[in-house]
Amino acid sequence: MSERYDKYKRAEDDPNVLAALREGRQSYDISLIECPVCGTYSYYNEGSHAGCFSCGKDLSDLTDEAVTLWDYWEYEPYPCDDARRAGREG
Repeated sequence: MSERYDKYKRAEDDPNVLAALREGRQSYDISLIECPVCGTYSYYNEGSHAGCFSCGKDLSDLTDEAVTLWDYWEYEPYPCDDARRAGREG
């Protein structure tokens, strides 16, 4: 596969998630889909198309598996815990 992606990207790194938060949307009103290729959660606008912001995979067929940003924050480790688990300081 020629695409490059960072497996440590988080949902908060997605420019669309950041834009939604800046617009004042609440975390329970922002949908995400996990990419089966790289494991990154990406913004889903609940429309007809979804794509991974990290590796570019089309996620349109996974829209039934969307979670909210609220849910993501409930079960994903904090960034500092991610860094420690990956052997990096954070």
